Amino acid sequence: KQKKKPLRTPGHKKKRLLFAREHQYWSQEWNNIIWSDEAHFEVLNRKNRTFVRRLRSESDQPFNFIPKVQGGGGSISVWGCMAGGARGPLVIYSGKVNGSAYVKIIEEALPSFIENAFDSSNKNWMFMQDNAPPHRSKYTVKWLQDKGIKVMKWPATSPDLNPI
Repeated sequence: KQKKKPLRTPGHKKKRLLFAREHQYWSQEWNNIIWSDEAHFEVLNRKNRTFVRRLRSESDQPFNFIPKVQGGGGSISVWGCMAGGARGPLVIYSGKVNGSAYVKIIEEALPSFIENAFDSSNKNWMFMQDNAPPHRSKYTVKWLQDKGIKVMKWPATSPDLNPI
Protein backbone atom coordinates (compact mmCIF):
# COMPACT_ATOMS: atom_id res chain seq x y z
CA LYS A 1 0.00 0.00 0.00
CA GLN A 2 1.34 3.41 -0.94
CA LYS A 3 2.07 5.81 1.92
CA LYS A 4 0.39 9.20 1.85
CA LYS A 5 2.40 12.31 2.62
CA PRO A 6 1.19 15.88 2.80
CA LEU A 7 2.16 18.06 -0.13
CA ARG A 8 4.78 20.56 0.96
CA THR A 9 5.07 23.49 -1.39
CA PRO A 10 8.24 25.59 -1.63
CA GLY A 11 6.37 28.19 0.46
CA HIS A 12 5.69 25.65 3.21
CA LYS A 13 9.34 24.62 3.24
CA LYS A 14 10.49 28.24 3.43
CA LYS A 15 8.18 28.97 6.39
CA ARG A 16 9.32 25.82 8.21
CA LEU A 17 12.98 26.77 7.72
CA LEU A 18 12.30 30.30 8.97
CA PHE A 19 10.52 28.88 12.05
CA ALA A 20 13.47 26.57 12.74
CA ARG A 21 15.98 29.41 12.44
CA GLU A 22 13.93 31.70 14.70
CA HIS A 23 13.80 29.05 17.43
CA GLN A 24 17.12 27.25 17.01
CA TYR A 25 18.66 28.76 20.15
CA TRP A 26 15.64 28.26 22.37
CA SER A 27 16.32 26.22 25.46
CA GLN A 28 14.35 27.13 28.59
CA GLU A 29 11.87 29.04 26.40
CA TRP A 30 10.32 25.70 25.36
CA ASN A 31 9.17 25.26 28.98
CA ASN A 32 6.75 28.13 28.37
CA ILE A 33 5.05 26.37 25.46
CA ILE A 34 1.82 24.48 26.13
CA TRP A 35 1.91 21.55 23.73
CA SER A 36 -1.49 20.09 22.85
CA ASP A 37 -2.94 17.50 20.53
CA GLU A 38 -5.83 15.14 19.98
CA ALA A 39 -5.62 11.42 19.35
CA HIS A 40 -8.12 8.72 18.39
CA PHE A 41 -7.64 5.14 19.54
CA GLU A 42 -9.50 2.07 18.31
CA VAL A 43 -9.78 -0.88 20.65
CA LEU A 44 -9.63 -4.18 18.75
CA ASN A 45 -11.36 -4.47 15.34
CA ARG A 46 -9.14 -1.77 13.92
CA LYS A 47 -10.11 -0.43 10.52
CA ASN A 48 -6.64 -0.70 9.04
CA ARG A 49 -5.68 -4.10 7.72
CA THR A 50 -2.92 -6.22 9.21
CA PHE A 51 -0.85 -8.41 6.92
CA VAL A 52 0.99 -11.43 8.27
CA ARG A 53 3.67 -13.47 6.50
CA ARG A 54 3.70 -17.08 7.56
CA LEU A 55 4.43 -20.58 6.42
CA ARG A 56 1.48 -22.72 5.31
CA SER A 57 2.20 -25.00 8.26
CA GLU A 58 1.72 -22.05 10.65
CA SER A 59 -1.74 -20.98 9.47
CA ASP A 60 -3.58 -22.35 12.53
CA GLN A 61 -1.12 -21.05 15.12
CA PRO A 62 -2.57 -18.59 17.71
CA PHE A 63 -0.08 -15.83 16.81
CA ASN A 64 -1.77 -15.55 13.39
CA PHE A 65 -5.13 -14.44 14.78
CA ILE A 66 -6.24 -10.96 15.73
CA PRO A 67 -8.83 -10.88 18.52
CA LYS A 68 -12.22 -9.49 17.52
CA VAL A 69 -15.21 -8.67 19.65
CA GLN A 70 -18.82 -8.34 18.71
CA GLY A 71 -19.85 -4.72 18.40
CA GLY A 72 -16.46 -3.49 17.26
CA GLY A 73 -14.49 -3.15 20.49
CA GLY A 74 -15.02 0.60 20.76
CA SER A 75 -12.88 3.65 20.35
CA ILE A 76 -11.88 6.70 22.32
CA SER A 77 -10.78 10.21 21.38
CA VAL A 78 -8.74 12.33 23.78
CA TRP A 79 -7.23 15.81 23.93
CA GLY A 80 -4.32 16.59 26.20
CA CYS A 81 -1.64 19.17 26.89
CA MET A 82 1.67 19.59 28.68
CA ALA A 83 4.27 22.27 29.37
CA GLY A 84 7.71 22.01 30.92
CA GLY A 85 7.23 19.52 33.74
CA ALA A 86 3.46 19.95 33.97
CA ARG A 87 0.95 17.51 32.51
CA GLY A 88 -2.58 18.59 31.77
CA PRO A 89 -5.67 16.42 32.01
CA LEU A 90 -6.84 14.10 29.24
CA VAL A 91 -10.23 15.22 27.99
CA ILE A 92 -12.32 12.46 26.45
CA TYR A 93 -14.65 13.43 23.61
CA SER A 94 -16.66 11.84 20.85
CA GLY A 95 -17.90 12.76 17.41
CA LYS A 96 -16.63 15.06 14.70
CA VAL A 97 -14.75 18.13 15.85
CA ASN A 98 -15.39 21.59 14.44
CA GLY A 99 -14.52 24.95 16.03
CA SER A 100 -17.30 25.02 18.62
CA ALA A 101 -16.81 21.33 19.50
CA TYR A 102 -13.06 21.95 19.93
CA VAL A 103 -13.71 24.87 22.26
CA LYS A 104 -16.04 22.67 24.33
CA ILE A 105 -13.22 20.13 24.61
CA ILE A 106 -10.59 22.61 25.81
CA GLU A 107 -12.63 25.25 27.67
CA GLU A 108 -12.65 23.53 31.06
CA ALA A 109 -9.17 22.04 30.96
CA LEU A 110 -6.95 24.65 29.30
CA PRO A 111 -7.57 27.81 31.43
CA SER A 112 -7.15 25.87 34.69
CA PHE A 113 -4.02 24.16 33.34
CA ILE A 114 -2.52 27.56 32.49
CA GLU A 115 -3.37 28.87 35.95
CA ASN A 116 -1.75 25.88 37.66
CA ALA A 117 1.25 25.43 35.35
CA PHE A 118 2.58 28.99 35.29
CA ASP A 119 3.40 31.50 37.98
CA SER A 120 1.08 34.53 37.75
CA SER A 121 4.10 36.75 37.00
CA ASN A 122 5.02 34.61 33.96
CA LYS A 123 3.44 36.18 30.90
CA ASN A 124 5.77 34.45 28.41
CA TRP A 125 3.78 31.24 27.91
CA MET A 126 2.08 30.39 24.61
CA PHE A 127 -0.37 27.71 23.51
CA MET A 128 0.78 25.39 20.71
CA GLN A 129 -1.66 23.48 18.55
CA ASP A 130 -1.32 22.09 15.07
CA ASN A 131 -3.06 23.70 12.12
CA ALA A 132 -6.13 21.46 12.12
CA PRO A 133 -9.22 23.23 10.74
CA PRO A 134 -11.02 23.33 14.14
CA HIS A 135 -7.97 25.10 15.64
CA ARG A 136 -8.02 27.77 12.91
CA SER A 137 -11.78 28.33 12.90
CA LYS A 138 -13.06 31.85 13.58
CA TYR A 139 -14.95 30.49 16.60
CA THR A 140 -11.80 29.01 18.17
CA VAL A 141 -9.61 32.01 17.34
CA LYS A 142 -12.14 34.40 18.94
CA TRP A 143 -12.50 32.21 22.05
CA LEU A 144 -8.72 32.04 22.53
CA GLN A 145 -8.42 35.82 22.06
CA ASP A 146 -11.29 36.47 24.50
CA LYS A 147 -9.55 34.30 27.12
CA GLY A 148 -6.20 36.04 26.54
CA ILE A 149 -4.57 32.80 25.38
CA LYS A 150 -1.60 33.54 23.13
CA VAL A 151 -1.18 30.99 20.35
CA MET A 152 2.25 30.19 18.99
CA LYS A 153 2.47 30.38 15.21
CA TRP A 154 3.23 26.94 13.82
CA PRO A 155 4.02 26.48 10.13
CA ALA A 156 1.51 24.54 8.02
CA THR A 157 2.41 20.94 7.13
CA SER A 158 4.97 20.81 9.90
CA PRO A 159 6.60 17.46 10.54
CA ASP A 160 4.05 14.88 11.65
CA LEU A 161 4.99 13.25 14.93
CA ASN A 162 2.87 10.23 13.94
CA PRO A 163 3.87 9.49 10.33
CA ILE A 164 1.53 7.30 8.29
